[in-house]
Amino acid sequence: MTAQKRRKQVKRRGHRANTQGPEPLAGVVRDTARLWRKHHLDYDQTKYVVAQARHRLSLQPPRTRRRTVERLEKAAAQRQRAYQWALANMSGL
Repeated sequence: MTAQKRRKQVKRRGHRANTQGPEPLAGVVRDTARLWRKHHLDYDQTKYVVAQARHRLSLQPPRTRRRTVERLEKAAAQRQRAYQWALANMSGL
C-alpha cells in the first residue's frame, strides 16, 4: 500500500481550522519558509519576525471569535448553577 493511499484512509478527528485552506496559502507558506531558511532563523526569531510584520501591517486579532458552543449569559449561568446546587442539596450530595 502506498503512502498516499494510507494517508487518504486516515480519518482526522477534532475541529477544522477556520483559516483558508492549503491551496490559497501554499505559495505564501513556501516563500516564507524559503526566506526563513535563507536567513537561518530559529523558532524564537521567526516568532519575533511574525510579530513585527503584524505590527508594521497594523494587523489586529478579531475582537470576537466564533465559538463552537454558544455560551450562556452571566445571569442565566448563575441561575443554572443555583438550580444545580439546590438539586444537589435536596438529594444529599
